[in-house]
Amino acid sequence: MKPAKTAPPPSESTPVRDPATEPDLIAIELTAARTRAGLSVIELSKLTGISKTVLHGYERGRTKPGAREIRLLSGALNISPNRLILGNESFESETPRFTSIYRKLRARPELGFMLAFMYVPMVSPLLDEDELRSLMTLVESLVRAKHPETAEKMAIAADELSKALDDMTLSDGSMTISPAQLEEVIKKTQEKVAQRIVNLASKKLD
Repeated sequence: MKPAKTAPPPSESTPVRDPATEPDLIAIELTAARTRAGLSVIELSKLTGISKTVLHGYERGRTKPGAREIRLLSGALNISPNRLILGNESFESETPRFTSIYRKLRARPELGFMLAFMYVPMVSPLLDEDELRSLMTLVESLVRAKHPETAEKMAIAADELSKALDDMTLSDGSMTISPAQLEEVIKKTQEKVAQRIVNLASKKLD
């Protein structure tokens, strides 16, 4: 029997990555931004409502802020969430694969639903309710700022979807609905959304 091969030792010129000793990017950016703003940890705590102990944990890399805390810190320090998380203002350089897919789907708006089907099921279970609400609020704010009419349509769709879910939900919180019934509910909901959007457009013309 041949002896098992062992991995060769790392060469002198190739540094070995040790995650335990690598600097925490959020910790570095948070400390730098606080220093630039001329704020002490106590002052930042008062501005954000985040305790001094938690802030010290962030700056020392022991813990990481959630979506709500990132929003509060970004606002108090006048920096973007992306700067705080990634250390730069460019999403594209950090996510080339996502950007490539997004550009292809954007060129074909009718395929936009694919993006939701790919990413929403993966992301949603990883976020708590507060983080998910923050994410959706951010999306809604961006859409409302760029295209208010689309934001109104999104609000109508969300309202009708909420009503449909309420109708399908039993008192114990469970849902019992067949695929055929679900298809019918989706169809009716889409029709209600379309009708409300038409009514909204008519009111604006009056």
